[in-house]
Amino acid sequence: MVTSGISAHAQARMQQRGVNEMVLDRLFEYGKVAHDHHDGEVIFFNILTKSECIAYNAIIDCTPMKPMASITIRNLDEQTKERLRVRAARRKRSMEEEARNILRTALARDSATPGNLAEAIRRRFEPLGGVVIPLPAREPIREPPRLGK
Repeated sequence: MVTSGISAHAQARMQQRGVNEMVLDRLFEYGKVAHDHHDGEVIFFNILTKSECIAYNAIIDCTPMKPMASITIRNLDEQTKERLRVRAARRKRSMEEEARNILRTALARDSATPGNLAEAIRRRFEPLGGVVIPLPAREPIREPPRLGK
């Protein structure tokens, strides 16, 4: 992807939003340029540039390859949100990126479940000590019944 002249923030947003190289090419070709008053430029599609893009049949190429899934978390208490904000700031990430990393880590750890349930139970209770269950002595095998005699 052409990233020269694009800020790190813009690159991160492009990656988060699934903006592919074709969209970027069309943006540079047909987009409108505005100055942001901080010695930077903002390039965007307005109604006129979008119609030009459609007129040249370029909008067909502007669809992202694979849209990213998204979720909304409702009823999140303020204390949890604040802790997420502080944690994200310490790691120099957005709150969204920090939440994604927390989910990835938790789910990766969760997938490492033991394959043998009996072995997992034995390991869990091993520190408590074993229980000896006396097994009854086996008797010799009986003769099978003879049918028809």
